[in-house]
Amino acid sequence: MVECNLAKVDVAGSNPVSRSKFLKSNISFIQSRSRIADPFRFGVRYLLLTPKTELALAGRICRLIRSLQSVAETQEMSFQSLLWPKPMQDTADELAEDIRKHWPDRFSTSYLKKRLHQIVEDLAAEPIGQHTQKRSAAFLGELECFAETKLCIAPVEGIQLVNDDPVTLGPFRLRRVTPEVHESIHAITVKALTYTLHTPSEQDALAKRFRTDAEYIMAAGNVIVEFEVVADSEHAHAVFFEKANALMDLLQMSTRVVEWCGSVRVGLRGGPHAGTYSAWVLPLNAGGLSQEHRLTGGIGEIVLDPGNLTLMERAGIMRLAESLGRNATPLEESLLRAAHWFAQSTLQENASQGTFSLVVCLEAVLASSSGRVVAESVARLVGNTPAEKRYLYTLVLYAYGVRNVVVHEGRVNQDVSRQQEFSRAVQNFITTCIYLCDELKTPESLNQRIEDLRFSVGVDGPE
Repeated sequence: MVECNLAKVDVAGSNPVSRSKFLKSNISFIQSRSRIADPFRFGVRYLLLTPKTELALAGRICRLIRSLQSVAETQEMSFQSLLWPKPMQDTADELAEDIRKHWPDRFSTSYLKKRLHQIVEDLAAEPIGQHTQKRSAAFLGELECFAETKLCIAPVEGIQLVNDDPVTLGPFRLRRVTPEVHESIHAITVKALTYTLHTPSEQDALAKRFRTDAEYIMAAGNVIVEFEVVADSEHAHAVFFEKANALMDLLQMSTRVVEWCGSVRVGLRGGPHAGTYSAWVLPLNAGGLSQEHRLTGGIGEIVLDPGNLTLMERAGIMRLAESLGRNATPLEESLLRAAHWFAQSTLQENASQGTFSLVVCLEAVLASSSGRVVAESVARLVGNTPAEKRYLYTLVLYAYGVRNVVVHEGRVNQDVSRQQEFSRAVQNFITTCIYLCDELKTPESLNQRIEDLRFSVGVDGPE
């Protein structure tokens, strides 16, 4: 994070030499807008700010102001140059955390600490009176009306778009980088810099630097992901990074859905991608020499053309991506965790490690580590005939056997075709669960539905 002479905005920059640090410090270009918009509710609990609660928080701010005035008077120092004693700092930190409980999806703790320090130091300059309580309450009112919308952008690898039209997946937009995109980012950056205390020449220099970084990191023709959220800059990035990685899991899962994508690796730039493994075996006393080279990581890209987007929709990818833009149900949250483990299975070089990840994928949905319970659940939900149910039951138990060997003995040689069969079974199970999300809201209700199938179908689970 580049430190600008602070006025109203935080500005992110980057070092063009180091791409590995990009995701940590420069993943977002920030756009602040003046419109009022409700923030996304990302599955977090928040407390309503009632008049009683607002009065109590304002009272605690007033007590903090009184403490600062007392310390400043004792040390005969100005409020701005005063180093807050640790007990008072701890009190302020606790107050910031309690304030954040009312808007956990909008604010980071560090942002609220900074704002709290500012309001306390400003109000401490005047004698405490009725206006102090009103100003403290007004500060909480400003947080309630907070409406700064941030636009977060990051480059993506492993995706190819067929044209310049953006593809929408839930709250995200995937678009190809064009000169117009760079111009838009530059215009946002120039406008943001005008709200800082930098001189015009410094603003021009920073804007040019940011543009150079953006054009270096996001070259024309590459794909970027965009996401808007109402939050302070730090928290906006935290929300974006979490949700964008969930989207990458869904896209990586899609490599087993769309055509000709078995070796693709999808992710935010900065993760492990394609490379070449090389090894040499050199004789020291006798024998021949050998050399091995093989590609590792991703090969090719997933093309988001109309045909593949239709396949992704049928597999439930679009339906699950939509939950990233709102308060996901417990069942949707468990399916997003499952999608992560399915995506991990596609990244494994060894088939047995992929099977291990797929077993975890099933357990994330069913909340059970019993091989028999999981096998029966998959068989009942996915199988249509007694023969299919027995096959699925046996297949899942086989996968658990592989998983146990991996855990207790290490790597095991597994038939790749068998692993692919299990992967398809898990994919069908996840898709079926996604289609049930409109009706079922929790993993418990899913397990109850599976239990009901034991009696409604008229055929018991496989023995």
